[in-house]
Formats: sequence, C-alpha cells, structure tokens
Amino acid sequence: MVVGRYFVMFIIYSFFGWIFETVYCMVKTKKWENRGFLYGPVCPIYGVGATSITIIANLVGENISKDFTWWQIFLVAYFGSAVLEYFTSWILEVRFHAYWWDYRDMPLNINGRICVPASFGFGVAGVFVVYILSPNTVGVIDYIPPVLMEILSIVLLAILVADLTLTVSELTHFERMVISIEESVDRHMEEFMETVSEKKLSGVIIDGSRVAAEKIKDTLVDMKDSNLERENYAKEKRDFLIETMETRTRHAVERVRGFKNSKLSFGFVKMPDFKAMENFRSDLKKYQEKIKKVATGKKR
Repeated sequence: MVVGRYFVMFIIYSFFGWIFETVYCMVKTKKWENRGFLYGPVCPIYGVGATSITIIANLVGENISKDFTWWQIFLVAYFGSAVLEYFTSWILEVRFHAYWWDYRDMPLNINGRICVPASFGFGVAGVFVVYILSPNTVGVIDYIPPVLMEILSIVLLAILVADLTLTVSELTHFERMVISIEESVDRHMEEFMETVSEKKLSGVIIDGSRVAAEKIKDTLVDMKDSNLERENYAKEKRDFLIETMETRTRHAVERVRGFKNSKLSFGFVKMPDFKAMENFRSDLKKYQEKIKKVATGKKR
C-alpha cells in the first residue's frame, strides 16, 4: 500500500513537472512543445525528484529531527537535483546518443548537463514541494480507499511501462534508420570517388611544374566536388527519411534537443575528417616542394 501510494504521488508530480516544462517552453519559444522523454503528459525526472525529497523530508522529520529547516531542504534538493539531472542526462546520451536538455548556454554549467541557475531553481522547487505541494497532494490521496489506490497504481504503472516501451522502441528504430542512411552515403561516396581515383597525386607522372600545378588544382576541385556530392546525397536521403517517418517516430524524435553522436546529428552525416584533411595538406605541401626541386634542376 505504501509503495502504491508513493507511486501515485510520483505520477502526480511527473504530471506537474510536464505542465511546468511545457508552459515554460511555450513562453520561451512561442510555440507548442510536448516536453519530456515519454509520449504521455509526464516528466519522470520531476516525479523522481519531488517524490525523493518528500520521502527524505518525512524520514528526517519522523526519525532524526523535526527541525528540518527550509534551507536544509533547499540544500538537499539543490545537490540532489544536480546529481539526478547529470546522471539521467548521461544515461540517456549513452543509450540513445541524444540529449533532451542542454545548459551549454547557461553560466556555471558542467558538460551542458547541469548548471547552477537550474539547480538553484530546483532547490527552491524542493522547498515548494515539501511545504505546499506535498501536503495538498497527500490530502487528496487520503480520500482514495486503499483498494482503489492499489488498482490505480497498477493501472498507472501499466500505462507508464507501455509508454516507456513504445518510446524506447521508436528511438531505437530511428537510430537504426539513421545508421542505415549513413552506410548508404558511405557506399555512394566510395563509388563516386572511384570515378576520380585516377587523379590522385600519388599516381601523377611529373612532366613539368605546369602540368603538376594543374593536377594539384584538379585534385582540390575533386575534393570540393566530393564534399558537395556528400552533402547533396545525404540531404536527399535525410529528406526521404523525414517524409516517410511514421507519426509516432516523428513525435519521439521531436522531443530530442540534439544528438551527440556524429551519425545521429541533424545533418545525418559524418563530421569532416579533419585529421585526414591535414594529412592531405601535408602531403600536398611535400609534393609541391618536390615539384620545385625538379623544376629547379631542369633549369640548371
């Protein structure tokens, strides 16, 4: 009964968290946004945080000290929310290579996962939960008969599990589709580069500095063309993916703020291989020096 009671409180707090997130984002972006990780109107991270501070306040008040002051509650909520937010963000990124919030533009942030202003706000929210929200929520729950409470908690648990399963399934499906597109782009670029492979500098027979300079220019043009080809082909595949994406998959992806994995970027293409480009420039410079030596030797 106690577990069911706290679970119902968790759902209520998650719902209030979803309302707060949605209203905040609507005011900020001037458009509707269904915030949160799940399809339903709940933000579980708010439910976990609010339920945790409620349980801690009850345990401390009953077993340790009744003088659990507001500033102590604030500190527990402040540091507790920071730990909860950081590890939740880290787990989601490891599993889905994505992030649902980003504090990189906020002062005093750590890896964009947490920041002092947000943690301060959650500390204040913790005081609000303990002194205002929790007593009123408990007052409402007390009217629910024990048997009905158990049934309600089971039903809500089933809905939450179904929502979580569907969300994870759609995000995993999306990840597979993007990786498939990336592999398709790589195969296409391999075929494309085969058409210009004969222009590689390593295969050029030097017959004078002028011919070599023209060949270098052609190679640089080939590099530019290959980058343009990749962008155009990737855009074509990306647009096709967006157009054919199922509604539930689209809704799951729309709630994501961004992707940390290069394969799951909004461009759906790999980041440029800067190391390979630097190696190419280094080889090109050596080759130009070799041309100058050959040309100088012929003049002599």
